[in-house]
Amino acid sequence: MSEILCSIDDFLKKLERESEKRALDIIHERLMRIGYKIQAKHKGLGFDIKYSIKSRKPIATASYRKNKESGFELHIRPLHVAQYANRFSELSEHIRNCCIQGKDCTRCGYCDKAYEYEYEGISYVKCQFICFNFCFTDIEDSDIDSILQVLDMELEHVR
Repeated sequence: MSEILCSIDDFLKKLERESEKRALDIIHERLMRIGYKIQAKHKGLGFDIKYSIKSRKPIATASYRKNKESGFELHIRPLHVAQYANRFSELSEHIRNCCIQGKDCTRCGYCDKAYEYEYEGISYVKCQFICFNFCFTDIEDSDIDSILQVLDMELEHVR
């Protein structure tokens, strides 16, 4: 049975890397400040967090599994990526690669539509499930500003 925890600090304590703690804390503070709600569950040695506003799909999720190879994952839902993909060159190389290397859409028919965008003359058609794209792992301090930039670019189009 899952236990819902009230404090982001409970989750931050579980993370091993300081850069991941900073990234989650900054994203949490930014989204809470502008009215997003948190749905957070402790799962065994890990956790799942979703940030959403009203009845919309989550704009961001974070998960951590103590016994999972990837450990901590931070995801941003890029519904409006076509409107800012031309700015990917401003991002750290690692975060830019995370943005363009997600799972391609197979047109399975399960979701509404794919994310379609172009970057450096290449067209991308990516799966819309939040777990497959804009998945940031192995976050370093040098990546945090780029992750925030991606979040801010998406938020510009959500409001």
